[in-house]
Amino acid sequence: MSTIVPVRGSVEELSDRELEVFRLLGQGLDTRSVATTLHISIKTVQAYCARIKDKLNLANATELFA
Repeated sequence: MSTIVPVRGSVEELSDRELEVFRLLGQGLDTRSVATTLHISIKTVQAYCARIKDKLNLANATELFA
């Protein structure tokens, strides 16, 4: 019997802006702080987070920081 291991995406699949958002979130900034730092709206940051989760095959936002 074999075990199915989920395949995760690679950060290499992220755009430069997605990688920048990912890096800032990884440094502990919240969505509002990322938006302020990058001079973009909170909704835009949330959209980037959704794309990052999709590209990295993550089930939820918590897995972004695991």
